[in-house]
Amino acid sequence: MEPKTTLSICFLLTGISFIGISIPLILQKIPPNQWYGWRTKKSLSNKEIWYEINRYGGKDLFAAGLVASVGALVLLIFRTELSESAISCSGLVLLLVPLAIVVFRGFRYERKL
Repeated sequence: MEPKTTLSICFLLTGISFIGISIPLILQKIPPNQWYGWRTKKSLSNKEIWYEINRYGGKDLFAAGLVASVGALVLLIFRTELSESAISCSGLVLLLVPLAIVVFRGFRYERKL
């Protein structure tokens, strides 16, 4: 498979993974644990806070996954017109910027709880 195609598909799969990871958080199916979810001292100290912050963050992560997935599809469609480095840089931006926003909004929301 062509490297540009492989890169685009990897970014697409990562975006889809964000969506998959977010759904159990939104549905509040993940109990407090040390491995999966919004794990801070505050969230782990109170079940109500745990479920609320993970529902909130899950929604943001779902949105980030959608942004990353749609962006990766665009990269996949236009891969022949783009260089490998353009696909790599664009894909990373499409993943990391929304993820940074998720983290920023999560900490801001947690302070309100």
